Amino acid sequence: MDYVTQIIDPPPSRTRLLLDGVRALRKPKFDGAPPLPKERLVRSAVELSAAGIAAYGRACGFRREQGVPLSYPHVLAFPLHLMLLTRPSFPYPASGMVHLATAFGSTSACRKARHCAWKSFANAGWPMPRARR
Repeated sequence: MDYVTQIIDPPPSRTRLLLDGVRALRKPKFDGAPPLPKERLVRSAVELSAAGIAAYGRACGFRREQGVPLSYPHVLAFPLHLMLLTRPSFPYPASGMVHLATAFGSTSACRKARHCAWKSFANAGWPMPRARR
């Protein structure tokens, strides 16, 4: 699938994300499986700040000596995910979607003050046994 890439810099405000989420509560109904957008949203320089990592660690019970929690980048990518789900081109409302699984992996350790890149896009996914109940 060929994607159209859009660089998101700066990220939207929390207020903008909330307003877009409310606006996207109603989406048109489709017969059959609707097409997913061919958009890729990218943030190319997201800083792993020490203050943000510490706050996340306290909230989730991670110890400082563990370094950057593997799940922390997922939190930083959330605005991109929400931006994609609330776009008019995304066929389903973000509210009410069921999140069945998340898998995390890393090829190298995340470091404080490092800049990372995030990408968000939709694909057809794969069948989930729990989704068929």
